Amino acid sequence: MEIDKHMRKVIDHLWGPTGSVILHIIIVILLIKLLVFKHQSDANVTVQMVEMEMVDIDKLDEVLDELEDVNEMEDIEPPLEDAPPDPSQFEDTPEMDITELEVDTNFDGPLVLKDLFASRSSSGRRDGLNKYSDKWGRYTEPAVLLALDWLKEHQIKDGNRAGSWKPEGKFKNEEHYVAMAGIGLLAFLAHGETTGSEKYGETVELAIKYLRTRQEETGSNGAFCRLNQHGVYAHGIATYAMSEAYALTRIPYLEEVMNGAVRKIVRGQQAGGGWDYKYSKGGRRDTSVASWQIQALKAAFMAGCEVDGLKNAIKKASKDLKTNYMESGDFRYSNSRKSQCSTSMGALCLQLIGHGRDDQVLGAIKNMKDEQCKWEPNQGTWAMYKWYYLTQAKFHSGGNTWKQWNNDFAPAYIENQSKDGHWDPPTMVKKGHSERVVGPAFTTSLGALTLQVYYRFLPTYKEGALKKIEIDVDEDVIDEDIIIDII
Repeated sequence: MEIDKHMRKVIDHLWGPTGSVILHIIIVILLIKLLVFKHQSDANVTVQMVEMEMVDIDKLDEVLDELEDVNEMEDIEPPLEDAPPDPSQFEDTPEMDITELEVDTNFDGPLVLKDLFASRSSSGRRDGLNKYSDKWGRYTEPAVLLALDWLKEHQIKDGNRAGSWKPEGKFKNEEHYVAMAGIGLLAFLAHGETTGSEKYGETVELAIKYLRTRQEETGSNGAFCRLNQHGVYAHGIATYAMSEAYALTRIPYLEEVMNGAVRKIVRGQQAGGGWDYKYSKGGRRDTSVASWQIQALKAAFMAGCEVDGLKNAIKKASKDLKTNYMESGDFRYSNSRKSQCSTSMGALCLQLIGHGRDDQVLGAIKNMKDEQCKWEPNQGTWAMYKWYYLTQAKFHSGGNTWKQWNNDFAPAYIENQSKDGHWDPPTMVKKGHSERVVGPAFTTSLGALTLQVYYRFLPTYKEGALKKIEIDVDEDVIDEDIIIDII
């Protein structure tokens, strides 16, 4: 009993301080637990389960189809459904937004000369239409697409002429098919269409292959066809088209095609700087023949062609054109004779090779101030051919000259386009030499090119749009330097 009492005293003595320590430890532990629990409870996220709404897959497909349709240029309905519009209805047309006219193409591919052809991209076309078409772009661009659709549909698809378009009347020789392939191809290239374009790529590729094959079949001299009276026209047009095709696509084999064709033009030039039928070196020179050679050489120069004599040929051509200018403000067609197209040809070609501010061009533009675009038989047998040059010449002049012509030619082309997209020229002549005899593929290509003036090239009068390159030439051949405006 004594022992028990003694043990109880010992335990009571020890419990005082020990119990106090244990109690404090327990309190601390509880506080820690409480703090941890509070932090975790504050971090909790309440998740609410919601029943998902099921989407009707058929309706989703319909929505996606509608979105795709918005981006397709081909779904833009041309404004001419039942009858040509009355020009008076356009007088109060508000400013347009061209964004709905944008087309997706493969333009942003291997183009190295983007500054030269940037206006042919979807954004470039939109900008050009907004800046230069005034109120007409909302009508001209659908007209261009309708024309391209017609050309696509009517292109020859098989046989040894696949890629060209059928000429009519007496124009049925191979050189005429070469010219058709060239002018048709130019219409697609002017819109920025290449072999990679979704809608028109096959059309472009067929035309390129046809012209390449034609050059190969003529031998190694670079010509696309026989260089007879019509053949020199065809060769110039085809060279122009293949030079642009190379610039836009950078397809390697096209460089040699372009170079061979350019050599033929350079060698066919007369000593004075002009060109004639069959590339004759006699006393006659032909402004109409020269115009296609000059356009081809300019396109090749823009594409980076380095054929010997190219730059000198351009310089000689400018001198020859100026000697063809008359005090009346006209350019001669041949010798002392003028034609309905020669003045606009001379003016445009000088503009394209850097002489747009020279007296001869200013005089020609002034001389053509009263020209009108009327779809009437009295306009002459090559009215659309003349308007192709005249429209570009006035565009590059700018100012009121361009504004007045733009308000004249644009509604005329819109009104007189057939419902299926092609153009018949105003002349009713069905025999002899006339554009009606050549056929609708020719006039439709010209029509599309004319309406593409707003973005095909930047206007040469725009100082900020010009990049000037000096051409170094043999001073023993020509004394003065030339400045080429690269647009």
